[in-house]
Amino acid sequence: MVQVVQKMSGLHHNNCRTGFSLIELIIVIALIGVMTMIVTPLLRTEDLAQERANFVNQLNSFVIGAQYNALVSGKINRVVFDFKKSQVYIELQIGQVDAQGQDQYEAVNVDFNENIFSWNSAHFKIKDFFVNQKNELLDGNSDQAWYYLMPDGNAQNVIINFYDLKDSEKYHESAEYSMVLNPFAAQFKLYELFQQPA
Repeated sequence: MVQVVQKMSGLHHNNCRTGFSLIELIIVIALIGVMTMIVTPLLRTEDLAQERANFVNQLNSFVIGAQYNALVSGKINRVVFDFKKSQVYIELQIGQVDAQGQDQYEAVNVDFNENIFSWNSAHFKIKDFFVNQKNELLDGNSDQAWYYLMPDGNAQNVIINFYDLKDSEKYHESAEYSMVLNPFAAQFKLYELFQQPA
């Protein structure tokens, strides 16, 4: 009886498969490939969105320094965007005027803040720079534009429309975004379409 059981269990054991067939492996590899093709663009889109959010957050951190400096100094500060150098820096009103009667400003270093904020011009291209409803880039020849922060910490109304060139390259269409400055908080908010002054 024991021999019969051993023979049967031996037969049963020999009929069990211990691996995958070639067809099963091909199906699994194909499924992994399809899932990779679906997930990878989604992850890349998230990366681009995160880069835009980081750009706005870093700019806001920089602008907080200008707001702080305006409050502490009791003087007008201006946030200057240099489009040739793709940089932003802060200037302080020095209480002097030039020959045309214009107020003079000089670059200032703010405590606990970087002196210059730079952006990647191959990634972000500024199209419009509205300050109090006037587009400072309307003629297309402006190398600089700025807005003012008052001694009470309030700012002018500012809208900056820009292209995300990496996003445009990926989807072969213009990826239009906008940053709108809250004049009381002196912080930009990101929008997914160009904004226009009211």
